[in-house]
Amino acid sequence: MKKHTVFKLNAIFWGVALLAIGVGAILVSSGIIPGNIYLVLMTALFAAIFIRSLIGFHFVPLLISAAHLLHLYRGCDIGIPEKLPSWMMIVASVVIGVGLELIFGGLKKRIKLAIKEKNAYQDGNYQGNPNVKTIYGDGHGNGAGTYTDSVVGNNFHIENGFGEQTRYIRGTEFCNGHIENGFGGLTVYFEDVKMLNDQANLSIENGFGHINIYLPSSWSVAMTEENGMGQIVRHGNPSTEPTAPRLNLHVENGMGKVEIYFN
Repeated sequence: MKKHTVFKLNAIFWGVALLAIGVGAILVSSGIIPGNIYLVLMTALFAAIFIRSLIGFHFVPLLISAAHLLHLYRGCDIGIPEKLPSWMMIVASVVIGVGLELIFGGLKKRIKLAIKEKNAYQDGNYQGNPNVKTIYGDGHGNGAGTYTDSVVGNNFHIENGFGEQTRYIRGTEFCNGHIENGFGGLTVYFEDVKMLNDQANLSIENGFGHINIYLPSSWSVAMTEENGMGQIVRHGNPSTEPTAPRLNLHVENGMGKVEIYFN
């Protein structure tokens, strides 16, 4: 499935979820349907997070939302011991979720990478280039932590989950790049980069985190945006020279922040 299609499906899902929450709040507050407005809103919100996390196998938000739902209904006869404190349920859900991410995160990423490579083969864009770089998490497949390194080659893929990363892109035949960020912070510098045939493509996907991208101001940039509830901010301006190397930049942002610097 194409990246823009996935993003649109995510936008539709959260759009429907927010509409349901808003309509539910109006119906409860106006007395059309009985219930506690806080309970209805929180149930709808955490149920939406639970469903979306289950679809994508994102264990931490999945278990956090489940813990909040259990906390909301612990007064009902659902078998939760009264002596179990609510804060312990939340902390345990985070710890268990992180543990599951560490255990199964590598498998998820390998499956995701295999799907992307299959799509690339079908599109005729993959040529088995040994310079294709795929980097996850802290550089060792853990999906978290701080790691600084450089990526050299004409194609690259950078993915960050919950940690902090800094990447330096260097190369003389840059063609295609893909950057993904979930909940963490990611900074990418383009240094001493030359495009193959003076044209390249870069796609950026950001969920809830923060991305800083530093691009040469000597490049001309054709930029398209798909922004949800977050921010996409540009600092400075790219080149307007007709002969400047051209970067086709596509940014998909959910609820996080993407900042693009031209320097």
